[in-house]
Amino acid sequence: MKKHVLPLAVLVFVLTLAAFPSRSYFSFSGLEMIEIASDSSRPLLPPVPYPYSDSTVPLILNLGLGSGYEPTGTATVTDEGGTLGRVLFYDTRLSDNHTISCASCHIPEFGFSDSARFSKGFNHEVTHRNSMGLANARLQPSQRFFWDASEDTMQVQVFAALQSEIEMGMDLDTLVDRIQNTDFYPALFQQAFGSPQVTADRIAGAIAQFVLSMKSANSKYDIGFIMAMGNTLDPFPNFSDAENRGKEIFFSIPVACSHCHVGNNFTMFSPANNGLEMVYDDKGLGEVTGFASDMAMFKAPSLRNIALTAPYMHDGRFQTLEEVVEHYNSGVMDHPNLGDPLKEWNNNVGGLKPKRMNLTQQNKADLVAFLETLTDNYFLTDPRWQNPFTISEVADLPIHPTDTMPFGSIGFPFNLDSEADAAHVRLMGNPVVEQLKMELDNPKHLEVYIRLTNVEGKLVKELTGRSESLTVDVEDLSSGNYVLQVKHPDFVHTEQIVKQ
Repeated sequence: MKKHVLPLAVLVFVLTLAAFPSRSYFSFSGLEMIEIASDSSRPLLPPVPYPYSDSTVPLILNLGLGSGYEPTGTATVTDEGGTLGRVLFYDTRLSDNHTISCASCHIPEFGFSDSARFSKGFNHEVTHRNSMGLANARLQPSQRFFWDASEDTMQVQVFAALQSEIEMGMDLDTLVDRIQNTDFYPALFQQAFGSPQVTADRIAGAIAQFVLSMKSANSKYDIGFIMAMGNTLDPFPNFSDAENRGKEIFFSIPVACSHCHVGNNFTMFSPANNGLEMVYDDKGLGEVTGFASDMAMFKAPSLRNIALTAPYMHDGRFQTLEEVVEHYNSGVMDHPNLGDPLKEWNNNVGGLKPKRMNLTQQNKADLVAFLETLTDNYFLTDPRWQNPFTISEVADLPIHPTDTMPFGSIGFPFNLDSEADAAHVRLMGNPVVEQLKMELDNPKHLEVYIRLTNVEGKLVKELTGRSESLTVDVEDLSSGNYVLQVKHPDFVHTEQIVKQ
């Protein structure tokens, strides 16, 4: 921060305002803008750390990646390490002039990406590539980061951002001193690493733990996938007609967007060229390796939360999903490294040329509708990944529907007896014969909506109530599996019910 000689009254005014926790800016005639950094702000953290350490790949994400898929080379995540990483991720002390945090370019409401085409750094310069979303970063099969796949671990990526002359402009020795001398950090480092010592490796490692803990698997698509027993070509019971038509286009030949966006994380296994230009100013992976076969090859982010992460492509050239779909429909350019799924045989030239999808306007609208089902509002609002410096109170973790829904005939239930669920809904016996009885966490007697559906998603029972004990008559239902949904103003609970 720059120093200025100020009149005493102004200096007292500035120092008084600096005691407030939020960052503020003040301009005085004849002086440069002075920033009052948030050095006095303190994070509000839960007395027991949020669960960051569960590195289990959700089954729904595992499918399409191979049984038991778990990437190598990723940091071990602990609850305490994730907590420290969360604080560091949102702290502007990590930039040279206290203006930029990691979250400045990875914003929760935009799927932990940036709504700007190019992100603004600490000194108002802009990056030369668009900011990627962070959902399921741990599950990128290539295990390389940045658009050009230049870094092989999340920790190295963090170092690159911290020291970038455009992004955060931080000298690591200065950073270590600054964090060491911030009163609340030594205790957080003690909890995370067993000693209060602050090092650059520990700073980057904790941020890496926080980012690698981010898991998104609770979108409308995920719920539909479970209800359809994992068959992506069957209509999903919770989808609209347009969403189901878009899903069919996405997964079906000849379009098959899923050739490149693989599995339920909808990401690519390696960098590729998608025909944005015939000649690229940005060489992508080729800048890193120098190989002609790597020129203009880029990683692709996961499509999860894609409706929120505009603008699109490595250079942010497309503002809407409609533009992206039109590019693949009619705008793919020829390039020596163009990906094979984007080529087709052209009789006029007697060789392979960029594919033309020939989608109708309805096809394109349907495809966009499907992509919007990949938005996971639970992930975007989960308090584990929110700003600890601005929240007004420590929140309970949300109930994630796919944590408790059955997986149909594949036979792998999702954590049906989680402690979080048991705190809200307790069933009095399951399987059931005549009556499904439950006790609810509902001391204020708020209205609760209860519905039972069969495995195809068809509603078979529904009722409302305001008590802490509710009963559903199931005697007239045939034997088999059902899905119970309990919707309360403060929580949503979903669970498999077996009727004998």
